[in-house]
Amino acid sequence: MPAPGDLLAGRYRIVAPLGSGGMATVHRARDERLERDVAVKILLPNHAGDPATAARFEREARSLAAASHPSVVAVFDVDAGDHAAGREPFFVMELCPGGSLATRMSGDRKLSPDELVPVLVSIADGLADLHRRGVVHRDVKPQNILFAPDRAKLADFGLALADEHEGLSELTAPGTAVGTLSYLAPEVLAGQRASAAADVYALGVVAFVGLTGELPRPAGSMAELVAASQTPARRASAVAPALGPAFDDVIAAALAPDPADRPDALELATGLTSALGRWSRDGGAERRAAATAATAATAAASLPDTNEADEATTAMALPLGETARIPIEPIHHDPPPPARRPSAGVLLPAASLLAVVLVAALVLPRLGSLVGGGAAPGPSAPPSAGLASAPPSAGPSASASAGPSASPSVAASPSPDPALAALQKVDTAIAAAKGGPNGLKGKEARDLEALAGTVRRALAEGNRRAALDAARKLDKRISDVADKIGRDSAARLRAASSDLLDALGG
Repeated sequence: MPAPGDLLAGRYRIVAPLGSGGMATVHRARDERLERDVAVKILLPNHAGDPATAARFEREARSLAAASHPSVVAVFDVDAGDHAAGREPFFVMELCPGGSLATRMSGDRKLSPDELVPVLVSIADGLADLHRRGVVHRDVKPQNILFAPDRAKLADFGLALADEHEGLSELTAPGTAVGTLSYLAPEVLAGQRASAAADVYALGVVAFVGLTGELPRPAGSMAELVAASQTPARRASAVAPALGPAFDDVIAAALAPDPADRPDALELATGLTSALGRWSRDGGAERRAAATAATAATAAASLPDTNEADEATTAMALPLGETARIPIEPIHHDPPPPARRPSAGVLLPAASLLAVVLVAALVLPRLGSLVGGGAAPGPSAPPSAGLASAPPSAGPSASASAGPSASPSVAASPSPDPALAALQKVDTAIAAAKGGPNGLKGKEARDLEALAGTVRRALAEGNRRAALDAARKLDKRISDVADKIGRDSAARLRAASSDLLDALGG
């Protein structure tokens, strides 16, 4: 496996590892030909000689390269490797510096609707485009939702299926399902082939978990999950009363046991946007703040007086959060009574003027400040963490719409945080100062990039005080290295750092 400093294909200089999984590792690298930072995903040596794994790896690269949507990570280059020569296959993607949604949801943390809904809308928009192309992702989950500076993106297509490539299904053995157990749709658990509706179900689970901190159908084993899969999911407001009922109908529709009763990806995006509007009008932010304060006070009052360790949390019988090939036995049920699909009044068609206004007013202005990430992404599993960012987009792309099911897309541009804009100038100045006899050396550049990443992560978490502290450290480090580099580069770095401090009120 490559180490920092190694050069792949005479072009990609490995900088540092970003994450690893059972099939591959992901590294931050520098494209020395185009002078930009990228992510390189490399198949593990013990898998390079396995035809099925190699085919899955190749399929992921091909699916990503064909997607070409701003809400899907983009592929720049693919190298088939040479197993006989000990050179593993790899592909190169844009770097997504903000980490994964799983990191933001760690510790069963509940996200505010105005933080989560723009993320879900972006991913739904990308899914809609994939579904129109006949591609089913099959592993939508928080670990595979990554953050570029401008929006959330869908990553890791190792399990994707394309209708026009039926041969790809041969990589899944008969009598098995692939995916992450707690995000698998009921019909997939019952042995059916995954469809676009299964991706919508998985995104509905992401919405439920993100807003409530719990699974919609909690279970400690696969048998319990399968048994519960044909029953209605819990209402989100029943699990998180402070949330209110605004999101109950749209999430329940996405989690419907019958795939025919679920909205498509664009309808889900529109329904979530409409629900966010109702939540805001109903004083949801104030309810959430009051509930959070009450919870914190209760927790503080109940802290034990001793230093005894807390009891370990109950372990799941199965690793429900891991992607796996899962043995299944087809299950049979009496036909359920006919269920009416949620009316347009519940989900609001995407072409509705109200949906367009709500997207413009509620979702798009938040993408710049809520979706922005840091320069040093945390790993995700599978190892697509920190992968890619497509060119900035004002919001859910209009390319993901066709006919009356138009994407919730408008011409309005998000209002970025001035600190993020200033931080982008710092990133540009650091990149421009690299290389040459009078440029930043490797350690100096990595120090500055790491500090800039700390600023970005603090901004993404809404902690401006921590961002200011990190920006001051960055400014000091710039002063330390300024005398060692060219005058013009030093001037750009100092000016960008000064602008960043001003934007943060420092």
